Amino acid sequence: MTIIDVYSRYTWVFPLKQKTEVVKILENFVVFIQTQFETAIKVIRSDNETEFFMTNSFINKGTIHQTSCVNTPQQNSVVERKHGHLLNVARALMIQSHLPKIYWSYSVIHVHIINMLLTPVLNYFSPREMLYKTSPDFNQLKVFGSLCYASTLSTNRSKFDSRTSKCVFIGFKKGTKGYILLNIQSRQIFLYRNVVFYKHIFPYQRVEDTSNETDSPNIHDQNQNLFTEDETILNKPSQVIFIPCDNIENNVNDDHESNIQIPEEVYSHRDQNLDENHEITEFIQMSTRPERPPEYLKDYHYNLNVSNTSSRVKYPLNSILSYNKLSPSYKPFVMSISSHVEPNTYSEAMK
Repeated sequence: MTIIDVYSRYTWVFPLKQKTEVVKILENFVVFIQTQFETAIKVIRSDNETEFFMTNSFINKGTIHQTSCVNTPQQNSVVERKHGHLLNVARALMIQSHLPKIYWSYSVIHVHIINMLLTPVLNYFSPREMLYKTSPDFNQLKVFGSLCYASTLSTNRSKFDSRTSKCVFIGFKKGTKGYILLNIQSRQIFLYRNVVFYKHIFPYQRVEDTSNETDSPNIHDQNQNLFTEDETILNKPSQVIFIPCDNIENNVNDDHESNIQIPEEVYSHRDQNLDENHEITEFIQMSTRPERPPEYLKDYHYNLNVSNTSSRVKYPLNSILSYNKLSPSYKPFVMSISSHVEPNTYSEAMK
């Protein structure tokens, strides 16, 4: 079940085993909003599925329940597009990690990545900034499906047993300072804190590569059989529910794509946190690959700084060509004729 706040575009995802869980989750969510944000939900929009018809609960809370018409999902356009966005991100995580599809729900709940991304709908603010008025902390992110080692517990462990277990990172647990890990050998899912990550290594990718090289289909079959205990989560994709907030009009045909007003406190908070955000860049790994011009420009004299190209070109043009007699205003024009500019936007690329 997907819940979206129209104002901030913040998204919550709740995995379901049965549709009957919708009523309980929605009631708890309403209480969560009242406690954490000290506000009430005025309008709830959903499709025509029967599990959303909680008439008594809506009446007691004074909440208006809107439903889209039959075969008109465009009336619930915001959440329909977000559902596709969630699937795109989850599909990318599954393809990169090469995890079995039985763990698709763990990739879908990585919605916190979407909540941290800047979006033009919010004037390039993130949903988390709009809702919590705080900048996202990217240092806490881990690579889904990457290799990690968790220290083993001292109980039932001898002196010569391994002190770590080889695992795969599959998610976070709300309210707990720990990581959800999948033990590669025992196929058990557990929660642990002391973990060392190797973000560039994907163990299940190596399993697939080995099976392809040896042309042994039994390897993949054996791996799939080890996950039968969790096959109950491979149900039909959950239904989608749409939660508008206070300043949204009660119009069923409104797709809520009007201009969103960004409060001044959000801008001021971002300015205050500029110094903190600069510290994050120190942890970003930058490429150490030496920069050099493209190979197809090796025969062109496109830059005045030819000291680097002289060592790589057998007959550099700077030995017989000089720009010393050109005026200062004319030199940039000559350089721009043969310069290669990488476009930054789609419109620049089209030009």
